[in-house]
This record gives sequence, C-alpha cells and structure tokens, in this order.
Amino acid sequence: MAVALCAALGATLAPGAAWVLEAAGFAQALEGVALCLTGEGQLDGQTPRGKAPWAVAQACRAAGVPVVAIGGDLGPGVEALSGPDGFAAVFSAQPGPSSLEDALDQAATRLEAVAEQVVRLFLAGGGAQ
Repeated sequence: MAVALCAALGATLAPGAAWVLEAAGFAQALEGVALCLTGEGQLDGQTPRGKAPWAVAQACRAAGVPVVAIGGDLGPGVEALSGPDGFAAVFSAQPGPSSLEDALDQAATRLEAVAEQVVRLFLAGGGAQ
C-alpha cells in the first residue's frame, strides 16, 4: 500500500518511530534533561531497525543526553546496542527466568525497581550535577 500511495499521490516514506518523536516535540522535551530512560518488551539485534527505543536513543544522542534502555527481555544481539551510537547501558526488567504470566503480572513493579537502580547509579556517578 505504501508504494501505491507514493506512486499515485506523491506520498513519502518515513520511519514511524522518528516521525512520532518529531510530531511529539521530543527534541524540545529533552532540553535540560540529564538522563533519559526508554524501553520495550524485547531489546535485541532488531532494535536498531526501526524500534522506538532506538529512535529515542538517536534523538538523545543528538541532544547530548545519555539514554538507558530497559527491556522486559534481552534477546540475541543486545550486546551491540550499548556504545557511542546507541544506549549508555541496557538492563533487563526481569530478575531471572520467569513465565510470561509472571513477567506480565510483575512488569510494573520490576520496571520501577530497575529504573530506580539506574537513577541511583547515575546519581552516584555524578550525573545531574
């Protein structure tokens, strides 16, 4: 359908996540921010191929804001996501193996706990001074 719209109406293709961030004024929202946390259900080698957390990382990098990703699951290729072109660090919200039902039931509590530890580490390292 996208090709038909481009051909018939002169539409252009744009990455969805980057477009949403632009439309939401994300770059302006980063002004004065010391640290950004982002996340998704699974972070893996596919993340740089259009997933929203990667678009967040790119916007943060452009603004000079460190960004940490928290995933419900860390899949194959996750080790390549940390570095100068991506996330400052990547963490799992899961403390260990669990059923999908348990992971979903405990997601909010576990995400809050990991986010708190990330911020504590950031502040202990002299961030936000």
